[in-house]
Amino acid sequence: MPVGIYNLWLNETGATYNASAGLPPKWLPTEHHARWERLRQARMLFIGKHRDYYLGENRTEFDFPEVDTQSGRIRPYRTFNLLKLISVKTADLLFGAKAKLDAPSVQQTDSIDLLARRSLLHSRFHAATVAASWAGGSMLESLIWRDEPYVQNVKPDDIYPLGQPMPDGQYERYVRYATSVIGTLGAPIVLLLETEYQPGRIVRRLWQVETNGEKTALKLDQWPNFKTGTPPDEERLGIAENPITYVPNEAGGEAEISDYDGLIGLQDAVNAKFSQVARVLAQHADPPIAMHASTANDEGGYSTRNKVIFFNSKEEIPQYILGAPELSAAMQDRTAAINALCMAAEMSQVLLGLKEGAAPDAARKLRLEATNSLAKVGRKALLIEPAIARCIEIAQKLDQTTRLRRQYPVDPIGVEPRDGLPLDEKDEADIIATLVGAGVMSIESAVERRIEDPDAAATEVQRLADQRAAATPSVLLEEHAPTATTNENVTSDSSAEAA
Repeated sequence: MPVGIYNLWLNETGATYNASAGLPPKWLPTEHHARWERLRQARMLFIGKHRDYYLGENRTEFDFPEVDTQSGRIRPYRTFNLLKLISVKTADLLFGAKAKLDAPSVQQTDSIDLLARRSLLHSRFHAATVAASWAGGSMLESLIWRDEPYVQNVKPDDIYPLGQPMPDGQYERYVRYATSVIGTLGAPIVLLLETEYQPGRIVRRLWQVETNGEKTALKLDQWPNFKTGTPPDEERLGIAENPITYVPNEAGGEAEISDYDGLIGLQDAVNAKFSQVARVLAQHADPPIAMHASTANDEGGYSTRNKVIFFNSKEEIPQYILGAPELSAAMQDRTAAINALCMAAEMSQVLLGLKEGAAPDAARKLRLEATNSLAKVGRKALLIEPAIARCIEIAQKLDQTTRLRRQYPVDPIGVEPRDGLPLDEKDEADIIATLVGAGVMSIESAVERRIEDPDAAATEVQRLADQRAAATPSVLLEEHAPTATTNENVTSDSSAEAA
């Protein structure tokens, strides 16, 4: 992760982008300040607060002149949030459809299916991928609720890794912060709940925070959300692993880095080009008026409240000053800015809905145009798949620590993301027919290739098996073996011949 408050971004050379404009909470340790500021900036870019980020914090490299409006002087600014589109479409290419989750045993597979339905597992994966895209990494928490295992997302800017990553890419410990304000408006009291996740246990501490950042320890039952039940200060989980799973992001060959690192200046350029064209069109829609000097009032102005205007000569008729706006060069410049951002992000414009001209008319053409994007998410999957598998395995281990004492093997599972892109049915049918006919593909694999939903594919496989069983003559289903009587007769006959 980036270290130092002046090295927030690895691939952004502009000083304005690396400058800190926010004030971290006084209770936040100094070692977390850089991460806090970087995530603050990244979240602003993701949710589209570009006016506040580029203009309000003086980060833009372009000029946005002020104009007079009925509400006062403003700086016209148009945003086109390509960064958020990139994050969402990246997640769509990984978890746009239900992922295929494989386990060695039937019991473990059934447990995963129940976990997926109960915990909205596939949507959790998609949300974690979106968060990892802008934050550089996201967190998933495996937990027990009402004696059932669950998986839930943790906001990246609420939790901080402690120390350095271990060889498996995970961190040994994490600390999570939550604040709440109680008391009255005149005398507010700020509470800070600090939760530390360690291997096999969770440690909670509650503080009252003063305005100068000093903390006073309190009992956990004073936290508002613990009124119905206060957890212990130290909770033993019954497993040896940390319940938090870190989902790292990959961008440009670097791990634990935001997809926005290197695109902030390009997004600034795109916003500037959109604002430039919008400003020209706005001036063309409301052009200045040329008035004869004799129509001016005593103050040197002119009243346009009346729709009727009197004149003595044609020269006194007001006229708009219109000029043909030359937008072709500006539109080409705007297109070039969009192309530059998409190329740097390795994101196909056809996936973002920005394709100009003819759109792909077949699934194979769509995938061909998305080759770079699919290669990009393929690199991300190398880091995300092991994290997803770990998250599920931790939830299953926690499941076996409840009072229900469920028992089933928890072996390494397989995670196969699915992009959800449309498939050409005719091409798929030809491929399946060729492979099955050649004896190099099973019926199960053929069904899974045709039906992306794992549950629907399993149902279809069972239906095919039932049909084959029903079509097989019953006599072929019986097993025949030599009986004991036949063996005895053969033995007796042989003995008689020998005698």
